[in-house]
Amino acid sequence: MGTGGVGEDESTSKKRCWRPEYPACVCTFADYFGLATLQPALPFYLATIGVDDVPLWAGIILSGQFAAVVLGNLVWGVAADRFGARKVLQITMVGDAIFFAATGFCRNLPLLIVVRVFAGLSTPLVPSLAYIFEKCTKEGVVAGMARYGFSVISGYMVAGAFVGAAYESLGWMVTSLITGAVAVVGFGVVTASEPPPPREPGQARPQSSGVRDAVKNPLFITFGVTCLTNGYLMMLMMNLLVFNLRDVFDFSAGQVGTVFIATTMIMIACSFYVVPRVSKRFGMRNTINGAGVAIIGLCVLLSLPFAYSHGPSRGVSSAHPPRLRDPKLEIHGAPRTLHSRESLPPHPQSRCISC
Repeated sequence: MGTGGVGEDESTSKKRCWRPEYPACVCTFADYFGLATLQPALPFYLATIGVDDVPLWAGIILSGQFAAVVLGNLVWGVAADRFGARKVLQITMVGDAIFFAATGFCRNLPLLIVVRVFAGLSTPLVPSLAYIFEKCTKEGVVAGMARYGFSVISGYMVAGAFVGAAYESLGWMVTSLITGAVAVVGFGVVTASEPPPPREPGQARPQSSGVRDAVKNPLFITFGVTCLTNGYLMMLMMNLLVFNLRDVFDFSAGQVGTVFIATTMIMIACSFYVVPRVSKRFGMRNTINGAGVAIIGLCVLLSLPFAYSHGPSRGVSSAHPPRLRDPKLEIHGAPRTLHSRESLPPHPQSRCISC
């Protein structure tokens, strides 16, 4: 990606009340809104379509999606340098709109996995960074990066609020279609933005400065691996939280989404207040290492209730499958439970839950 300082004049954009990084931030928000909406809602949807091992398949789908995000970042970063960040952002937002909306029509696991992998591949995260570097001055890049980070976190937070407030009444299909519509808005915003000036004949493409040296640096490689593992540990922690709330504490999809709002507010507080102060006192390296240890500890703590409730003496037997909650059957805040009567033979030591 090119460096900052070659883009639009900040004073010009201020006169228009439109900062040059806003289109990239809108695209990033739309992408994370669509990605994060899946996490609290997916286990409930898998249960309604009769998936046996919901935690396993939810983990596979989410892991495939975010592994595709990593691969997509590599591909679209190179494409942004070659073809321009604006064009690549348009392509990724079209992909987001198609695959987010198509998620609502997936009625089996193989199709759902494929669609969410392609949704992950359509990530605009790195093209958005390239767009900020292209359009902002050197002084404006810092502010642009701060707004970029906030768009990621706010997309996650609004997704939790959306699931908490609307999933039980809207259902899986409409929820997915709305995430696709938000991606369409992102495409419209970046399309309406001012295109970059045409490249002069014979002008070379911007070269990525320092990339080859960075990937040969052991410290950089260690830092990258640490960030990758911490990111996946964070996803594991959020998945464990969802499974605990759903299976151990019997939370509804709306209640889980509401909890997601609280966790995102904690993330925002850590990003803007805790991390800067801790890194200033202890250094960035120690802060990253400490965060990794803290996330591992949280994952262990979150795994205990789920493991305890699903232990050998407390596990759910195959003759008594877990209750399935359908958002369409939850009326006036009173959840109704679906039971497969054919699969529930009489049990001498058990009573009907609804009795």
